[in-house]
Amino acid sequence: MATATALRTTHRSNYFFPYGTGDFLCLIPPGCEPRFVGLLSGDSVDFTNFTLLPVLNRASVERPRLPLRFTLCIANMFNSYDNVLQFVQAMELYRLLGIQRVIVYKTSCSTTMDTVLDYYSRKTGFLQVRPWPIDAFLKPSSSWTPSLGPGQIHYYGQIPSSNDCLYRSMYQSRYVLMHDADEVILPAGNVSFQTLISDLEKAHGEKVNFYFPNNVFPYEEKEENSRFDFPEWRNVPGSNFLGHVLRELDTSGYNTGKLVLDPRGVLQMEVHSVHEHIDGGRTERVGRERGQLYHVRRRKNNQQGALVRDEGLLKVAGALVERVNHALSSMGLLNTTAGPAPTSAHPSPAMAGLR
Repeated sequence: MATATALRTTHRSNYFFPYGTGDFLCLIPPGCEPRFVGLLSGDSVDFTNFTLLPVLNRASVERPRLPLRFTLCIANMFNSYDNVLQFVQAMELYRLLGIQRVIVYKTSCSTTMDTVLDYYSRKTGFLQVRPWPIDAFLKPSSSWTPSLGPGQIHYYGQIPSSNDCLYRSMYQSRYVLMHDADEVILPAGNVSFQTLISDLEKAHGEKVNFYFPNNVFPYEEKEENSRFDFPEWRNVPGSNFLGHVLRELDTSGYNTGKLVLDPRGVLQMEVHSVHEHIDGGRTERVGRERGQLYHVRRRKNNQQGALVRDEGLLKVAGALVERVNHALSSMGLLNTTAGPAPTSAHPSPAMAGLR
């Protein structure tokens, strides 16, 4: 008797775009161990233009033997992405926190951004860039819903690229972080990311995913006369993480946070949640007393006065500034005509665990 695996794609996970509703069955005869898989449309079988993809993860790896502890997946880089300064700050902050590998799915970016990607992939080995030319095959939307951005698929294929990264990392990394380059999860207090996750493991056990609620720091609300508004950085395109310390009060009721996943307990994920767990996997919500997601983006809550000051990200400023300076200088992007490179005007508190 053949076995079958069904993945149901509903409007909840395709955000009302006209694709992929219903069940998809992949019948595997008993005793068969497929090495390749392909897709055909219609009733006819035409192998002249048939693409076969290798089946990965054919042999499981025990958790203690996984080569990496933390991998970060950045699902999409599109629309000639040019947020260079914030991306460099994010990369250096991830390294500071102990993330071991970052994977970026790239559709398009600026020439300057290509320089940055080359630096982190070729010179440091920290980054893997996966080409994602989805616009050569479909008309992707640049928004989360068709009413705001017409197209055939949500956000340049953010959901399939996220799941692709999840499965490619399944037997490479103990945990996979799923968020964007304008976001970072920072532990509370002065602990490393590894300490944060170890504490959460002790509290919740293994095969648990962790959801961190969204905290928006609007880039329209830039702090005037910030001590981190360095002239050496002003010619670098993009936002400055350290110049945004006003956090929105989220009263929307929507779950738009991001995830740290144990990928072996996930069958399918969406953008902000796990669509289907397997093998006893589950997801736990993490409170601000443990750690916080910082998200610098356009304002979502337009109510006046709905902002609170939150300087949590500044605790890593001392170490982060030095690392960003070094990276920008190595890429030839630091504006040396503005004077000596900036140093931390206010040394961060005991951050030895993050170095």
